[in-house]
This record gives sequence, C-alpha cells and structure tokens, in this order.
Amino acid sequence: MSKPYRRPQQQKGYQRNKKFQKKNRKPTFDQLLRAFKKKVERDGIIQEVRRRQYYVKPSELRQKKINDKKRKIQLQKIRESEAEMRRKQTSIW
Repeated sequence: MSKPYRRPQQQKGYQRNKKFQKKNRKPTFDQLLRAFKKKVERDGIIQEVRRRQYYVKPSELRQKKINDKKRKIQLQKIRESEAEMRRKQTSIW
C-alpha cells in the first residue's frame, strides 16, 4: 500500500506571499462591545442579575413552582381535548 502524497515541510522563516499576509489589527470598540455582549449573554449574567434584583422568599418560590406545574397540566388537558375535537370533526367527513 502506498503512502499518500505529503507536501515537504517549509523551511523556518520561509513565508509565501508576504505582501498578502493579514495585518494584526486591533479590534474596534464596536467589535469588542459585541463580543462582550455575546459572552455575557452566553454566561447568563443578565438573567442572574434580573433574578436576584429582588428577594423572593423560599415559600413564594415553592408556590410559583406548584402553580407553574398546575398551569402546565391544565394547558396539556386543553390541548388534548382540542386535538380530540379535531379528530372527531375530521372523522365525520
């Protein structure tokens, strides 16, 4: 089995197309600000600050979770009943 073709390594200090090399430019303020915003958003810092803006008692958190679960169950029942109604309407025709 033959080995695949491999380009010879370049000598140290040898650079092709010197005039076409990218110049190392400093990023502009807008680019830095955009990168900072993305990083903050990915890390969830803004959400954390909003969540901690006011103190919420542990009992209120528990109650909110319970209410969210109840709401989710109600919505699921409503969707199931609507889907059943649609099935009945399509089966009539």
